[in-house]
Order: sequence, then structure tokens, then C-alpha cells
Amino acid sequence: CELPKCIRDMKKSIFASRTKSEIILITVVIALTIITLTLIILLARSRASDALGQQEEVRGCRNQTCITEALEILRRVNVDVNPCENFHAFSCGNVEPLSDKHLKYGPFTDMVENFRTRLEKKFSEEILPSDHVLVQTEKRLFSACMNETMEYVSFKTLRDALIFAGGWPVVEGNKWNEVNFDWIQATFTLRQMGYLHSTFLQLDIVEDPKKNDGYIFQVSIPAVDDVYSKHFSTEETNGFMADVAIAFGAEIHRALGEMTQALEFLLDLQWIRTNIEEIQDEYQRITVDQLQKKHGSLDWLNYINQITRTTPKITGETYILFPSETSMDQWLSTVMKAPKRLQANYLMWRVVEDNLPFVTSKLRSEKIKPKFMLEEEQTRAEFCIDILRENFSPSPIDVLYVREILPQGKVDQINQLLGYFKEELMVLLDNITWLNDDETATAREKIEEVSISFRAPDEHVFLGMKYNVSSGDFITMLSQLKKDNLDYLYGLLRESPKDTKLAWWKMTGDSSFHLMAKNEIEISPTILQGFIFNENRPNYLNYATMGMALKNILYKLLGGSTEWANKVACNLKEGIANFVLYHALTHMISAKVSYSAYKRWVKDHGEELKLYPLDYTPEQLFWMSPGEIYCHYTDSIFNSELQNGTYNNVLKEVLNNNPQMLEDFKCGFYIENKCTLY
Repeated sequence: CELPKCIRDMKKSIFASRTKSEIILITVVIALTIITLTLIILLARSRASDALGQQEEVRGCRNQTCITEALEILRRVNVDVNPCENFHAFSCGNVEPLSDKHLKYGPFTDMVENFRTRLEKKFSEEILPSDHVLVQTEKRLFSACMNETMEYVSFKTLRDALIFAGGWPVVEGNKWNEVNFDWIQATFTLRQMGYLHSTFLQLDIVEDPKKNDGYIFQVSIPAVDDVYSKHFSTEETNGFMADVAIAFGAEIHRALGEMTQALEFLLDLQWIRTNIEEIQDEYQRITVDQLQKKHGSLDWLNYINQITRTTPKITGETYILFPSETSMDQWLSTVMKAPKRLQANYLMWRVVEDNLPFVTSKLRSEKIKPKFMLEEEQTRAEFCIDILRENFSPSPIDVLYVREILPQGKVDQINQLLGYFKEELMVLLDNITWLNDDETATAREKIEEVSISFRAPDEHVFLGMKYNVSSGDFITMLSQLKKDNLDYLYGLLRESPKDTKLAWWKMTGDSSFHLMAKNEIEISPTILQGFIFNENRPNYLNYATMGMALKNILYKLLGGSTEWANKVACNLKEGIANFVLYHALTHMISAKVSYSAYKRWVKDHGEELKLYPLDYTPEQLFWMSPGEIYCHYTDSIFNSELQNGTYNNVLKEVLNNNPQMLEDFKCGFYIENKCTLY
């Protein structure tokens, strides 16, 4: 039946047989019942609302990452200290100070070590059919490098290579053929075999300064590294070089005499190279034909084509970069005036020196201590990985691993964060008082045009890389890798730097740096993990720790220098050292920029949950989260300041110059400064 009729029928059924008094009583009962039910419903709703509010109050981020972050903050914080009075003691009060012996073992060190351990496992993994062909090649090389017993085989390989390249006079003695030796031809042979060939001349491929998007070959005077002075006196160096020559078969008296001459020649070349560096002459951009007319002592077209091995070959009309005439004349004159025997002894010694780390077992069996071959604290695995990184462009395992730990979603979050940082730097420029108009304009241009890189190249970077590394001892495999890698790099001459720039990408350590000349920021993927950035936790933690990690970069983008740093020295207490002034300024700038960037993110995306079960607001947690960094500052000099309280003063200055922090912690006071940063 229809609802209105039903209601009428119900009314008739209820009241038809009732007296007036009964009807009144029933009406009252019904009314009381309705009122009671209404009150019950309202009360239930009120309690439900209260319960929901309480649930909302305790609700927070409860995933495993958030719980770990909350426990870490609880571990550090001393709740008995008022953050308004001593923020460092509040935030780091329960952290045990590092002893002098463990100064370097802070959070950054732990993070980098964890990263290296995971990456080392990638190099050590079994070669799989599904691995990229370049990954298979790199794994084979790593395995060969780790096998120290192969060093005995490598020793023989190296000795044979020296003979093929023209011979090592000190070893061959009177049998060495001086007539047939030519250092230029020996250079070509070494290049073809994949050994060090840039002893007397160096040829690189660089971006063309006169061409917006192109490469150019650059002839330069090679560096003359004197690694011996760090470990030996001059007399000990002579002895070491002679001992190595003897291990290769030289007679004792000949080794002592001829290697002494080789060392003297090295020191002469080093002196010339140092003087040339001090002059700082600019490179000439000239054609090969023009170069040949000015410097006819070498066949430059043949030299460049033999070294680069490019197809098609360059012509006399090809432009190259070349040092000043005075510098090159002085250098080549010294090289060419040297006796052939001296040229060969020095040339072959540099080849041997370059390969000493791979034949140390043989040398140790000869009771020679090549103590500068491996860093004292570097493991064999770290050494092998560094060698491979140096000779791949870039390391395939590095590339694929970084792409694994930086998936596209995380990359997008980091790019968004960096975008907010740049926007807030621009806002800050309008409010700071310690830059003049020209400095502000320069900083604004720098911020707008800065290029930021932090991820590995895409896999297409491997398309032009061809490594024909066969099995064998490590030196044989490594020399083939070096040859193929140089062929690949030289072959980029006719490519666009815009498309191939990442061929020079290398995995860096725990640092980020600003390349001033190119206005580029390189952020190591190593630091974009762990306590610095984690995509599974709230952004108030990520923005705060990224601000601390990039504080030096933010400072430099504003044109940071000692000169203008002195303009704001009034913010620091008298007697604080200059380097503490620098750290205070970087702290203040990064705190301002990262906090404002986060608040802008909140405005665009909404409020975030607190960390369960902590009773701190997201804003308070923002200021507390970088404690993982500043509670264990890992700079040895700065750690000494931690002990005498100077760093505590720095944090107080950051607090004093940041009223927003005081407001977030509901501090009822604000210490007036003598001057204002922003």
C-alpha cells in the first residue's frame, strides 16, 4: 500500500477503540519515547564524535618507515630540556658523543658504507644470461681483479707488453736497440694495446668553447704526478724504482743508475709543468694545418688520427685546442732533447707504475713494499670497483643500480622538492639585506639557469659502447677495456654533448657540489636515501634533511662568499671562528629555504600526518628531524667545536634568526638580534 494510506490505517487501528484519557496517555508515552530516543541518538553521536576526534588526534603515519623515524627521534631527544632555551640539548640530549677515534663514523659514513656494501654485492653477483652484456663484462672484470693469484700472470703480461712497445732499457741492458726506438711510435703502440700512452702528450675530447653543441679534440701537456714524495724520501724513491726494475729483470747497478736518471727527468718535467700551470695561458683554437705550420716537430695530423682511431679520420681543416706556443715549445724541447734511452726508461716506467697495483703479489714476493698502491683503509673490492668506474663511461652496474634505487616516482618527488627550493631561493633574494643590486641580479640569474643532476643516465647511453673484453689475466682484460673505452669517447667527436654528456657520468661519494663555471649542481645518488630522503615518510622530514644536506649548495647559489659573509657577522657572538661563521650562515639559509619550501608544498598538497606515536606537530618534527645530521657532525675540525660548545652557539644563532621555529615550539619570547639576515 502507499505510505500515506498505511499511515491513515495505522492511525485508525490504534485510536479507534480507545477512550479519550487512554488516547492522551498513549500520546504522552509516544512523545516521551520519541524524546528519549532522540536524546539517546544525540548522545551516541556526541560520543562517536568524541571518539572520532580522539582517534584523529592519535592517528598518524604508521608504516614501518614512520615508526622507525619516530623511534630514532625518541632515542635522540631529551624531553627534560626546553627546546626554546637550548634546542641542541633538547634535540640531541640523549645522543652519546663520538670519541676522537670514531669522529668520522657519523650518519653520512654509515649511509655511504651501506651503499657501498649493497653495490659491492651487485658487482660480486653471479653472471646471469639475463644480465645486460655490459654488466656481464664488468662482472667478469671485477672477478678477475679480485683474484690476486692472477697478479703473477699479469706480471708476465706487462713485461711482454713493454718489450712489444719498444723495450725497457734498464731491464734489457745492452740488448736494447736504441736505433729502432721512437717515443712517438712507442706512444702509438701503447695506445693500440690499451696501456698508458699519455706520458709526453695528452689528447682529450672536450666541449667546444666556440660551438654551442659540439666536441673538439684538445692537445695538452700531461700532468706529472709525483706520488713518491708522499711515502718516500728522494733516496728511498730511487731505491723503490730500482727495486721494481730489478724485479722485472734489471741488473742491480744498472737499475740504481738509470732509474735515478729517470727520477731526475721526472722532476724536471714536473717543474716545467708547474711553471706552465702558473702562467695560465689560454688554449688556441686552430686547425691542424695551422698547427703544423707553427709546430713542425711532429706530424700532428698523423698523431691525432693514430691516437683517436676515429672513423672517418680528421683532416687538416679540423679545428683543435692547443696550448700556447711558448708552453708547448718549452715542453717538447725538453722531451726531444733527452737521450732515447732516458725517454724510453721514463716512458716504460710510467706504464709500469700505472699497473703496479695489479702486480703487487709478485713484487711482494720480491720483498718490495709498494705501499702507495692501495689506500690503507681501502678493501680489495673497493679498489677493483674504483678501477672499473675509471675505465667505463659510465659503469653499467652503477647506472643500473642507481636507476633501481631511484625509481621514477622517487625521482619526481626529488625534482619537485628541488623546484620548491629554487622558488624559495628566489623569494629569499627579495628579502635579504646583505646583497647589493648587482649581487642580487647575479644570484637570481644563477638560480634561474642552474642545472641540477642527481640520477644515472638512461640505458640508451650504452648503445655506442662496445667492449671486446676476452677472458685472461686482469691486465690483459683491463687494457682491452681501456682501449675500447677511449675508442668510444673519441668517437663522440661528431655527436652532440647534449645527447652524450652523461657518458662522463661517474658515481660519486657522499657529496654534492656546485660546478661554478657551468652553473651545474651534481648531487650524488648516494645521499638520496636513508635518513636524507625516503619516499615512504612524510615530506616534513625529507625537506628538512635535504635542506641540511644541500646547505652549502644553497649558500653558493646565493653567491656565498667570505666577503659578504662578513657583512652579517654581527649575528654571531664575538670570538667564533670564521669557519663557524660560514656554517652558521649555511644553516640559517638552508633552514629558511627548506622550511618555506615545505610550507609551500603543504599549501599545494595539504597537511601531512604526524609521526605515530609522537606528540609533535609536523612543523616541530621538521626542526627536529635533521638531528641525525647535526647530532653527529662528522667534520673533524668542527667536532672539536662541538666539544667546547661553539656548535651549540651556532644552533642558538640559527634559532635566534628563525622566529618561525620559536613560533612552532610555542616559545613565549624572541631574542632580538643586532642585525637581520632576511
